Amino acid sequence: MTKGMHVPSQNELIMNHLKEHESITSLEATKLYGIMRLSARIADLKSLGFRFDTQTVAVKNRYGQTCRVTAYSLAQEGRCYE
Repeated sequence: MTKGMHVPSQNELIMNHLKEHESITSLEATKLYGIMRLSARIADLKSLGFRFDTQTVAVKNRYGQTCRVTAYSLAQEGRCYE
């Protein structure tokens, strides 16, 4: 790696993904970014004032079975500045 090159944090990766794709699931977070505990990173972001909407969605696992997972998206309000 080049000295001085910025390596994005997991929280930055999630926020960038949400800006580009609107939502993220734990399966996507693991496959795309190696983030194993998406809910913990969402909790981090909530503590910074970000608000999220959640939706249960059906996805196929690696065996082709249907599973339900939570999809996170930024709430319409986005960020709370209280």
